[in-house]
Amino acid sequence: FSEDLDFSLIEKKNYTFNKFSGDLYRELENYGFKLDIKKKDFAYTQFMLLLESTVED
Repeated sequence: FSEDLDFSLIEKKNYTFNKFSGDLYRELENYGFKLDIKKKDFAYTQFMLLLESTVED
């Protein structure tokens, strides 16, 4: 993924992040990749906190 990925485009097609990640999972498996997807609560919040701490340093 690119950090520039625009998730608003996904929302316009009535995608949920779970559906998007499931579709991506299936497509990557078709190319022979083995994936282990782990969902974490508040991942976005944790990511934003990480960004904030990086900006402050």
